[in-house]
Amino acid sequence: MLHKTALRTFISALTVALLATTASWAADTLPQNIPLQNPGFEDGLKDWSIPPQFKDQVNPVDTPTHGGNKAIKIDASQKTNMPFIGNVASDLTGSATYQFSVWARVAPGSPAVDAGVKMENYNNDGKNTSGQYGRLKLPANGEWKEITVVSQLDIDTTRSNLLLRVFGKGTVIFDDATFSLVKNPPEVTVSNNQMMVIAPNRAHRITYNLFFRQAWDGDTMPEVTSNLRPLGVAVDSNEAIIGRPYIRGGADKHHFSVTVNVPKLAPGDYLMDLGYRRDGKFLQTGRPVYIFTSVPNRKPANLTDTGTLLWHGKPFFPIGMYHVSASDFKALADNGFNAIQGTSALDMDAFKKSLDEAQKYGLAVDVPFYADGKVRDNLENSLAKIKQFADHPAVLCWKIKDEPDIASNENIAIEVPAAYRAFKEADPNHPIELTLAHDATLGFWSNFSDIVQIDRYPVRSSTAPSDLTPVASFSRNAKSVMEPWQNLTFVVQSGWVLDLSNQPTVAQARSMVYLAMVSGAKGIFWYSMHEGSGWDLTKTPLWPHMKDINAEIKNISQPIMLGEYVPVQTNGMQIYVTGRKYQNKLYIYFTNPTERDVDVTLTPAGLPAISDGNYVKTAFTDSKTKIKVEHSKGTANSIALKLKGLETGTLVFDIPKK
Repeated sequence: MLHKTALRTFISALTVALLATTASWAADTLPQNIPLQNPGFEDGLKDWSIPPQFKDQVNPVDTPTHGGNKAIKIDASQKTNMPFIGNVASDLTGSATYQFSVWARVAPGSPAVDAGVKMENYNNDGKNTSGQYGRLKLPANGEWKEITVVSQLDIDTTRSNLLLRVFGKGTVIFDDATFSLVKNPPEVTVSNNQMMVIAPNRAHRITYNLFFRQAWDGDTMPEVTSNLRPLGVAVDSNEAIIGRPYIRGGADKHHFSVTVNVPKLAPGDYLMDLGYRRDGKFLQTGRPVYIFTSVPNRKPANLTDTGTLLWHGKPFFPIGMYHVSASDFKALADNGFNAIQGTSALDMDAFKKSLDEAQKYGLAVDVPFYADGKVRDNLENSLAKIKQFADHPAVLCWKIKDEPDIASNENIAIEVPAAYRAFKEADPNHPIELTLAHDATLGFWSNFSDIVQIDRYPVRSSTAPSDLTPVASFSRNAKSVMEPWQNLTFVVQSGWVLDLSNQPTVAQARSMVYLAMVSGAKGIFWYSMHEGSGWDLTKTPLWPHMKDINAEIKNISQPIMLGEYVPVQTNGMQIYVTGRKYQNKLYIYFTNPTERDVDVTLTPAGLPAISDGNYVKTAFTDSKTKIKVEHSKGTANSIALKLKGLETGTLVFDIPKK
């Protein structure tokens, strides 16, 4: 077995795939300035976009300026809502490295405050491929400082949204933005499998696709090498061994597939350097790729075999809230919440105080470890918290990171697997959680979380109908790559924008809850209670109904957690439905997430003739309404319903004892 202390270079096995041809890259003198539209704000805000919620915080100014006659002021002195504006750079070259810079200072009278620039990168399909911030604390003396971010683009990136942002409470003047190409794309790029998970102590074969920008002009295949090393250990390219190329096809001169024989690896995180030889020189590909070993036997004691959370030894369905403070705990408990996203304070006394306060109100705490967005830098503090507070009655789970799968967390993401292993070793009882935002990488990240918490926020307008069904599709995609014992928790949208444009109606909120539960969720969190913009959920139209919605979740959660799944067929494709058999009763959960009224027939399978039923009584449904069951097809059970737009509920029927 290849251990960390004995890793050596090993030979790659090569195969070649015939793919499409692309143009070669010609090197230019660098750095190369790329003109932006209105970079110095001489035309005010022309060509710069401003999100609607920030329009009253952004204005052109005549003084002070860094150059020219105009600059732009972003005022976050009254609203600490991290306002930003953006420009766009298009027709970019994938895998190339670009730099975005701007000059900035605090406005006269403003305290010191952080400001930043961001490159938010996209491909032709509109997918966010990567993103990176540059951030700097601006002194209170008004000195101009240049803020810069450098980002190597993914191979398919074609445009970048260039953002100027204020963090914290203060006012910042921005001027003279520049954008430039600082490094040409590498000669060879790895275009797949950038992050892989494999089982430890087993040999594997991994295929990487290589893209040569300059057509390979040799009569033989390129000599390709692979070098495997533990993450964080430097590579010695002189030890690289040239592989023996094996050719298939050969018509294409740009694309090659390289199959690497990976030896048995001890548990840990590894980096694979792929290289090639051209004109007698050994060169590496543009980016390394990562290999992480999975963790065997990782089910924690506080999860059942079917993904139900245990808290204080009993089945627990969390009904939680994001972005809370201790002053909210009583109101949350009074309105049916039983869990919170806790504080990430590094100070042990402040952390203990928050746990004690949550315990006082019976709130389970989802404990975040990512203070300041960090993982590895917080590891010592996180392990100390586990050691000191694992037995605290308020602790529900430990959370490594919020959305490691989003582009702006690219540099932190590779730290998550090691943290997961460390937390597992420190505490085999409490589940470990990640919050995830993207379907494509669910399969990867589910290897490093016990609670797979996902978020999807489909309500984007208070005036136009919203498609709520992504809540269900995202949940089902997550369940398809999860182990049966892993818990799925869904973060449901409750709004966070002051104009209420992204706050759901009561009917939409209930439908999203049901869409998640029908699709496998065994926990609900809401986003959010507070935001830096001044958002306060308790002052919005949805808040007076939260207590009833939460009471309904609690009322119907027991069969979801503990019941036996019963398939329910439906003739209405737009209706989402599932069944649970629990204590000699059949529970059918349904929602019509559309605005349209529909006629639907529900047919539960595998049961004897069930008795006529009724709605589960909630603040939104009347249990006195009888639901008739037809038995026209032998013992088949057929239930006909006329559902209004966004109608949602739970039906319950008696199952005759055999």
